[in-house]
Amino acid sequence: MISIFIPIRKNSKRIKNKNIKSLPYLKFGLTELKLIHLKKFRNLIRKSNYFNLKKFEIIVSTNCDKVKFFLKPYNWIQ
Repeated sequence: MISIFIPIRKNSKRIKNKNIKSLPYLKFGLTELKLIHLKKFRNLIRKSNYFNLKKFEIIVSTNCDKVKFFLKPYNWIQ
């Protein structure tokens, strides 16, 4: 079984809203970048014969409503 847990906090002490602050080519910043990497990893596992995709889960824990709204269309993320 592969489990990936990603905590995304709302506030940061040094950089305000750093997880959703836009970056060049990424509207949702670090959160969107994490999602892109997870998609690539998920596709690699899907193509591999060594792992069973039924035992693969991604859990995002957040207290930010903007992140929850951004992740809503991705039903493969819990």
